[in-house]
Amino acid sequence: MKYITGVQALNLPCSLSTSGDWHRTAIKWDQLKFRESCESAFGEYGIEICSCVPFHPGPHYVANHLRACLDLIEAGNFSLAQGMRNDFLCNSTLDQDVFEHVFLLKDSERWEDIVRFMGMEYDTSWLKFLAEKGLPVSLLLPHKQYSPKRGTQKQESLSALTAAWSVHKRIDDLERLMNFTLGHFDELTGSERDVVVCSLAYVKLPYIQYAFEVEAVPPEKRSEIFSGLLGLCRKLGLRMDTGSDRLDGTGLSEIDHEDAAE
Repeated sequence: MKYITGVQALNLPCSLSTSGDWHRTAIKWDQLKFRESCESAFGEYGIEICSCVPFHPGPHYVANHLRACLDLIEAGNFSLAQGMRNDFLCNSTLDQDVFEHVFLLKDSERWEDIVRFMGMEYDTSWLKFLAEKGLPVSLLLPHKQYSPKRGTQKQESLSALTAAWSVHKRIDDLERLMNFTLGHFDELTGSERDVVVCSLAYVKLPYIQYAFEVEAVPPEKRSEIFSGLLGLCRKLGLRMDTGSDRLDGTGLSEIDHEDAAE
């Protein structure tokens, strides 16, 4: 079955109690993005009939919002799927359906990236689901760590560290970025500090806790990292996100260190 999916489907109405996307007027509707259901692990799940596709009269098969998010994950389009839990779905009653269908991708070559993405979106609830399935979680395989060479320019070091954290989302990447930024904070320009702010965007306290569990970070190390991260947030004028929103550059409130360590 050929059907419309992805961002276009997220900007069309569906039968679910979900919010979808809100950039309908910015979508290029002249070329519809179709996919064959037989080429997906999800088959015909979540495909509905829609008669209000802009500039394309007549009924069309369209992925509902949940299926559209699943298709983005299956295709590895994590940047487009980012925010699916709180922006596109906004319905916690669908969490189990999301988990069960994402689990169908466990043999995918992208599984490690999928697990990381799901941790960013659903934090420890996703981890608990995997534990219930009896699936060992090796969230992030060892990767080549960046060690600034002697004489390396500060800006190059900062770019490499922020890139490592943005891509891998490992606690050790976060710790290196945090320590480098704090150690060179007074030397950093406003634009360089903005680079750090951007790399911390969408980081939530529940994800940090999730990564602690997955990477088996010792309790004493967790407290040290929390303390350093909160200190960095204060310097950057950020507030540590408790899960409802992303880190916000308007940065007004902060979580008390004792609360964060609990």
